[in-house]
Formats: sequence, C-alpha cells, structure tokens
Amino acid sequence: MQPYSDAILQHIGNELLTIFAAHRAVGLKGKMCLFTHPAQETWRSSEGGVQFWFDESELPQALERIRGYYRNGALPNATLLLNPVVHSVGADGSLKAEGSGIIWGTSFILGVAKLQQDQLERIRDLGGFTSEFERGENDRAGLKMLAFSKVAVPANSDGLTVQGCKELTHVAHIDSPDYNPYYLLSGLGYLAKHGLFQHPDFKNLLPQNADIATPEGREKLVRENAIDPQSILDAAKAWDAYDHHHSLYKKFGTDTSQIERNLKFFNLCARDIALFDAVGVKHMDANTAVGFDFLVEGWIPKGAVTVIGASGGTGKSSLAHNLAVKAAQDYPEGTPAPTWLGSKVNTENAKGIVVYLSGEDGPAIVHSRAKVFDKDGRSHRLMVMRTDFGEDANLAAFLKRLSKL
Repeated sequence: MQPYSDAILQHIGNELLTIFAAHRAVGLKGKMCLFTHPAQETWRSSEGGVQFWFDESELPQALERIRGYYRNGALPNATLLLNPVVHSVGADGSLKAEGSGIIWGTSFILGVAKLQQDQLERIRDLGGFTSEFERGENDRAGLKMLAFSKVAVPANSDGLTVQGCKELTHVAHIDSPDYNPYYLLSGLGYLAKHGLFQHPDFKNLLPQNADIATPEGREKLVRENAIDPQSILDAAKAWDAYDHHHSLYKKFGTDTSQIERNLKFFNLCARDIALFDAVGVKHMDANTAVGFDFLVEGWIPKGAVTVIGASGGTGKSSLAHNLAVKAAQDYPEGTPAPTWLGSKVNTENAKGIVVYLSGEDGPAIVHSRAKVFDKDGRSHRLMVMRTDFGEDANLAAFLKRLSKL
C-alpha cells in the first residue's frame, strides 16, 4: 500500500465532500462517523470501537485521523469504516440518526464465486454507480455500490444503514451478508476475515466527465444522477419475483404492478427458465404480432421458421402439404381467401415459389395426397422434392440448391 500523501488524502476528501453534497441536496445537515467494528469477526483491527464524528467543516481533522490510523500507508491498526447516515446533534450533545442522501452497499466475491457482468448491469440500470474491489491480484473481488437519492432516505433502526441499502445489494445478488451494510472509502485498505480488500479510486465509480474537485461539479453530479429510492425497493421485489433470473428481470423490468401478469407464462412453464427462454419470451408480449406479416393469420408468420410438432402419424406432413398447395395457387380477384386449420391464408404474402420437401414419404404417398388436395392441378407454383435427389442427400446441400431460387 502506498503512503498516504496529501494527494491521496485529497481524493478521499473529495469522496466525503461528494457525500456531503448529496446530503445537502435533500436537506440534511449534520455529522457522519468514521468508526471501527467493535469485534474482530468481520473487520480486523487492533482498536475496536473507535468513533470519530465530523461534519463538513471538520473534514480536515477526519482526514488526519485516517492518516494516523493507517500509519501513513502501512497496514492499518484500525480499519476505518464510514457511516454515511447523517446524525443531528442535540443540545445535550446526543446524536440522532436522520437519514441520508445516498444509498450504498458492499459485496465481496467469496470462495469459488466469480463476478458476473450482469451483477454490475443491474445496479447501473437502476441509475446507481458501481465498480470493482481489488484483493491481491484479483481486480474483480467484489462491488462497491452507490446511488444518489432524490429525497432524504430514512435511517434503519441500526443507525448504520438506510432503506434501500439491503435491497441494493440484494439486486446485485452477491452472497456476502457480513459485508453488505458497510460503506468502504475508496483508496483505503480494509483487512477483513476474507482478506485485504480495496476499492482503488472513487472516480472509478463515476462517469468519466464527473468533476468532484469543485463544489459546483459535485452538486452537478448529484443533481443529474439522483434517483427515486423506491425504484431500488421495486427492483428487489421484482428480482425475487422472477426467481433471480437475469433474463426475466431484464425482459420484464421493475414495474411491480405487472409482476403477476408477467409471471403467468413463466408459471405455465413450471418456472423452468430454460424452457421459458426457448418458448415463452415472445408469447408474453401482447404487441409481438405487431409488425409480423402472416402467411396464415395468427399461425404461420412470413419469413420465419415455424415448427409443427406432434406424435408420428398424426398428420403433420399432410397439414404442411395442404398449406403448400393452397399457398402455391393464383386465385382470381374477388375469390374468398382459402383457410388452413380454420385460419385465413393471406394470399398477398404467398406470391413466390412454394417448395415442399418430403423427408420420409415416398412418391406414391406424396402424389396421392396431391390428388386429394389439388385435384384440378391449380398449384402451379408448387415444387415437390424428396430427399433422394443425388449424392449430396442432406439438408445443407438441399438448402444450397434452393438458394438459387
């Protein structure tokens, strides 16, 4: 770890000033606290129970405390965490938790787990900021998460977190509950029971053009990126409802009023995500049909692969042959549109050559069906082909030849 020069402490100071700017933006004014965990189970420290309360005017003293506790860059003798909850000071010097202008969370990758890109995406999609912690040579050892709030977020009963902190880490879905509630300042090393973690630079969280070196820049950053904290609560509820499947969460979003509707088809698929992804994604969108040109209204879209599935011998080949015959005819103007399985065939979308490839039935069966379906021989644009068409008797070779049409 590098010595804590004035430049490094200035970066930490800018982070704290940005948090104070977020508090002011929602009408909060008071003290935050640098502290160490009283026990050793989570955070290693030779000085448990340290507390240093400070407001914005006392920031220089807070930075000097950091320098001292971290022995100017050596391993810390006190792992200093930040409590971002604003506390007001009573006339008798008592402290009262008021709330916060930010929502935060910490998640470490433990054991054999690996950080996934979708875990970052979900936080960023909410309008929050996140980037990776480092642990030794591992530069993807967890996530630091931060969101600016449009309103003052009330403190929880622990006085250490606010509403939305738990939900934010829940949406990230990284299992490290011992660490989730804590705010870790960037640039400091945090010695925990699972190793030494560090978030290298607060700027890594923020947009590249963010200016946190000036009051105007910090205020602009907060103002332009503040979100409704309810959106985080809704996101956590949706994440649970969709069984922690990123694809469902991304498709349906965080509108909790639509959860029951969105889950209908997923439930019909026995909540099997692989089955749902294979058959259900488009079915759930009521507007899916908009923009489709159908060959058979509601059944067979133009320009798409359609599968008719059933047990052997139930008539799949006959149905396909029947549709091919109807699509290959030129109907006189004013003639009612033909139907297939009770649905109208759109003859305007059936102007080209129709190819019927029989993979199983021999010529006798195919010709017999053709006499039934088209006894007058009007399907002039129909080409009937079988699989025995030469040495290259495979589908790829057939499609290559078909492309000439």
